[in-house]
Amino acid sequence: VISGVTDGAASDVGIREGDIISQVNGQNILTVADFNQALAAVKKGDVVRLLVHRGANAYFVAVPIK
Repeated sequence: VISGVTDGAASDVGIREGDIISQVNGQNILTVADFNQALAAVKKGDVVRLLVHRGANAYFVAVPIK
């Protein structure tokens, strides 16, 4: 569950507080530790593909890492 998203790459692509991220680059995310581990492998200039759930909807977003 995302909280505190106010600016940056995530908010630029429409991720909002309360969204649930269940995948990062195809890797299933079950915990905050999973999310942090997946992001640790990302470098500046990469594009991260997230599976985001909002209410009854799910969608993929591509987030460029600045």
